Amino acid sequence: MAEQRIVLIIEDSESDRSVFRRYLFADSEISYQILETDSAAEGLNLCRVQVPDGILLGIQLSDFNGFEFLTQLKAQTDGNCPPVIMVSGDNDAVTATSAFKNGVEDYLVKGLLTPDDVRLAMRSAIENAKLRRKLQHSEESFRASIETMLDCFGIHTAIRDDTGQIIDFRIDYYNQAALESNRLTAKDVGKTARELFPAYRDSDVFASHCRVVETGEPMLEESLEYSDRFGGQHLSRAYEVRASKLGDGLVMAWRDVSDRLRAEDERQRSEETARQQFAEIEAIYTAAPIGLCFINTDFKFVRINERLAEINGLPVSEHIGRTLREVVPEMVDQLEPIYRQVIESGKPILDLEVSGINRAQPGVERHWLVSYYPQKDTDDRVFGINVMVLEITDRKQAETERGQLLREAQAAREEAEAANRSKDELLMIVAHELRSPLNSIFGWARLLQTKPSDQATLTRALQSIERSAKTQSQLIEDLLDISRMVQGNLRMDRVLVNLPFVIEAAIDMIRPLAESKQIQIKSNIDHAANEVLGDSNRLQQVIWNLLTNAIKFTPENGQVEITLTQKDSQAEICVKDTGKGINANFLPYVFDRFRQAQTNVPRSQDGLGLGLAIVRELIELHNGTIQAESQGDAQGATFTARLPLVNCCLPLSDPQNGASEGFDQLQILVVDDEPDSLEFVKFLLENEGATITTATSADEAIAAFQQLTPTLIISDIAMPLKDGYEMLREIRALEAGHNVPAIALTAYVDEDVRQQAFAAGYQIHLPKPLDIGQLIEAIGALTKQCPTQR
Repeated sequence: MAEQRIVLIIEDSESDRSVFRRYLFADSEISYQILETDSAAEGLNLCRVQVPDGILLGIQLSDFNGFEFLTQLKAQTDGNCPPVIMVSGDNDAVTATSAFKNGVEDYLVKGLLTPDDVRLAMRSAIENAKLRRKLQHSEESFRASIETMLDCFGIHTAIRDDTGQIIDFRIDYYNQAALESNRLTAKDVGKTARELFPAYRDSDVFASHCRVVETGEPMLEESLEYSDRFGGQHLSRAYEVRASKLGDGLVMAWRDVSDRLRAEDERQRSEETARQQFAEIEAIYTAAPIGLCFINTDFKFVRINERLAEINGLPVSEHIGRTLREVVPEMVDQLEPIYRQVIESGKPILDLEVSGINRAQPGVERHWLVSYYPQKDTDDRVFGINVMVLEITDRKQAETERGQLLREAQAAREEAEAANRSKDELLMIVAHELRSPLNSIFGWARLLQTKPSDQATLTRALQSIERSAKTQSQLIEDLLDISRMVQGNLRMDRVLVNLPFVIEAAIDMIRPLAESKQIQIKSNIDHAANEVLGDSNRLQQVIWNLLTNAIKFTPENGQVEITLTQKDSQAEICVKDTGKGINANFLPYVFDRFRQAQTNVPRSQDGLGLGLAIVRELIELHNGTIQAESQGDAQGATFTARLPLVNCCLPLSDPQNGASEGFDQLQILVVDDEPDSLEFVKFLLENEGATITTATSADEAIAAFQQLTPTLIISDIAMPLKDGYEMLREIRALEAGHNVPAIALTAYVDEDVRQQAFAAGYQIHLPKPLDIGQLIEAIGALTKQCPTQR
């Protein structure tokens, strides 16, 4: 739909008015309503009745000319006259200039007009007038807003020197708030900032203003501090400022926030003081060593500190809003009457002793000293009670506890004295037990060196020296075993072990000692309870220690019985004697290290008191249990050990008698850089029927392996150039060497060396000096039985 426009045509020529009408009506985009007259006065009257959107004005009119019409129209409309296009028959530049000076939108010459000229000129005139009105309205609205706003607003223009450097700013506009804030008047607008503010040129504010103009970056300050003379008085102020570039100047809005900042600073100081005071009170309340709480007249907890919450046995959070009956139901019948009395009387109750039981320590009677203080409002009415609780249970129990502590201190002192005596006794025992075998060794050695001896005497001497050396070695080994057990470094070489053979071997070893005391050893062995996973030497050590202990404390002509039975999935080993028994007071300590019952046995027979301690440790390392039983003195003792049985591939042979069966089928490669050690192992294994190939270096062993592919490798670890670890890794890399079992021999026995050997591919690690039975058993385990577990 075409836009509607009203056009007033003022022209004395009827034909010209007709032409103008025809031109405007031909506009397809705008629908014109035409008003027309030949009189200037009538035109003014029409403008009073209805203001047209545009006026087409001739110069020569019937009453007075167009310029006079313009003058009167401006006066009539207060300068807000509609847009005017002047039409003249003269193409005169002077007349056209005069017309434009009088405010016409366009000047058209009649003889040169086209329809489009008229239509376009009228459209442009109306649109331009419309835009000017909008702009004027915006300017008026903007000015009204600026003038009425509470914030200060101003426009500055930069003043530059000949080099283009900004040296000052001219104040082009300040609103009323800005004038009042800076103690200026409207007459000061147009002056420079330096004239009005002496400190401005040398301030950071001037530098910031220059930066806004030169870079275009806005200035945003929350609390800009500025000191200068304002209206003759020197003041320091703080401003919140926003400034942006405008042409070669800047537009600013600011407000004086000095009072606000002072008030805020004062408020913050007051709040900080209040926070500190509250924190101090809160810290005292929270950390007070006595219980504190506030309870309202409904007997509900409003506030409570940690100490009282702890006394009640509930967290602080589970007190708030809950009643006495919910928090301390065990004591509510005792407490509520007290609270009612305080509320009704308005008087405090001080230092009242309260006793009872609560959830913090169920079943334990506790005691408190409690004070109740009523809290009153301005009308002197009680609205709650402040409670202080001091626990006095400890004070009540002080005498009992002091007596108990005295008894405990006495017992501790006696225990410490006993420990010191035990330490001194242990040192004497160790010295005695280690020196005793040396007497025989040194005595026979000196005798053989100083006097010629026959073969019988020499044999007797060597046998005595060997026995003494074994005794001393066993003592040292016991001490080392205990040390390894304490440190968790006891070596265990686990293989499938036939318990009957282990027990029978231990019996054979201990039989001479039993015969020397005419003690009968009876055995009842169930060969079905045979296979356990463990270290055969350690298990034999267990049996040997139990039998030795039984024989030691059994008098001559007595009896020691050992049985092996199967109970469910366990093998049960029982050693029973007819000896002096174990006192009931000592029975709980029988497996403790360095503990011995008081006996009449000579010191040389008592030993170090380590045997049974080692037994328990070894049994537990085999995932077993052991217990001691005795009916008392002279009633004998029974030791029962239980070990878990396992099922594996094949039955084991006797490690003492049958481990070497089938060695004649074995091809063994023995590697050692020490010729004596190498020759000994070769001699030993050849006597067992094995075929032996030797090598004195890792490279020689690798070459020998490639030629014969042995059944088993036995190798020293510490060898020059290439050690036993690297040697076995190279053999394992060969196709034929993937699965060949290997035994490591080394004088180093710590756990790290063992783990390195296993990591290199050895299945078993044996220490030097070499135990012959252990080596034969290891070979049998690797070549006949299931794979060894490590």
